[in-house]
Amino acid sequence: MISNEQFAPIQAKFPAIPHYPQADGTVKLAAGWLIDQTGLKDLQIGGAAVHTQQALVLINKENATGQDVLALAKTFARE
Repeated sequence: MISNEQFAPIQAKFPAIPHYPQADGTVKLAAGWLIDQTGLKDLQIGGAAVHTQQALVLINKENATGQDVLALAKTFARE
């Protein structure tokens, strides 16, 4: 959730961004779309990976550890 003020420049740069205005004046952005825009949809760290067809789904490809999942999450946060 972000404010309308934060959303305005994002929408100017990405006019087709999926978004959902909320009753409290904030705007909800589509997390899957945001992940797709990072270019990290095929990312794998250790055994944890992002599903190639659904950016919101993490998969365990090779006995992923909690550290693998955490590293994957931190990578998204940095991007």
